[in-house]
Amino acid sequence: FPGNPNLFNNSQELAIRTKNNNENFYRVSLSFKYLMQSDQIFFLINGENKATALKECLFGEYNPIKYPAQFLIKNFQNQIHFFADYAATKYLN
Repeated sequence: FPGNPNLFNNSQELAIRTKNNNENFYRVSLSFKYLMQSDQIFFLINGENKATALKECLFGEYNPIKYPAQFLIKNFQNQIHFFADYAATKYLN
């Protein structure tokens, strides 16, 4: 998740649990170590509030701490699929 360098740890943990200070819930993600072993990765992007992040992940300056998906996009050797609604693609030309 953005701002969480623990995603890049090469530990044996399958999942990472994080909580932002301004949220009242926890987020769970597979660690990058396990994601990188996948056959395929699917991104589901929904809503206009994700439009800037999608554009930055695909075309912005490389900053994987702010946009962790950039690490996967740059380094994953197998297929990556993007599924986005119209609102999320607002800034893509």
